[in-house]
Amino acid sequence: ELVFLFYLEIVSLLVFVRRPHLPAAQGLFLLSTTILASGIVFFLGLQASDLRYGWMVFLWLWASVFLYGLMAAGLLHFSLVFPRPRPVLEHHPWILARVYLGAWLPYAMLVLTGWRSATTASARLVLAVQSTSAITAVYFLLAILSTFLGYRLSQSEVERRQLRWFVWAMVVANLPWVTLTVI
Repeated sequence: ELVFLFYLEIVSLLVFVRRPHLPAAQGLFLLSTTILASGIVFFLGLQASDLRYGWMVFLWLWASVFLYGLMAAGLLHFSLVFPRPRPVLEHHPWILARVYLGAWLPYAMLVLTGWRSATTASARLVLAVQSTSAITAVYFLLAILSTFLGYRLSQSEVERRQLRWFVWAMVVANLPWVTLTVI
C-alpha cells in the first residue's frame, strides 16, 4: 500500500513541476501529499508501549485524524479545479477555505454524539478514529457530485475524457475502500 502512495506522490510531483501554475496540478499535489502523510502516520500506528505515554497517543490521533480530514478536503478541492476551475470558484474563491473547514463538521457531530457512550479511554480513541467515516461519507459524495457537475459543464471532449478517467480512477481505486470504511 505504501508503494502506491509513494508512486502517487511522485506522479503528482512531476505534474506539479511541469505545470505549477495550474490549480489542478496544485490540487493534485496537495491531495497526494496528504494521502501519503495520512497513510504513513496511520500505517505506522501505535505500539502497545506507546500507550504508556498519553502524549504519544494524542499526537498519533491528532496526526491521523487531521491529515485524513485534509486529504478528504483535498479530494473535494481537486474535484472543484480539475480539469479547470469551476465558474463558482472564480466568483467566490472563499469556498475553498470552507471546503477545508467544513470537513470537521460531520466529524465533530459524530464524535459528540458518541462521546457519552464511550466511557473508557480506549473506546474514545476508537470513536475518534472511526468518526472519520463521517468525513468519508460526506466528502467523497461531494467530490463525485462535483465531478459529475464538471462533466456536464465541460466545454470540450478533452475535458470530458479527463473527467471520465478521473471518475474511473476514483471508482476502481476508492469505491471498495470507501464502502468498507463507512461500514
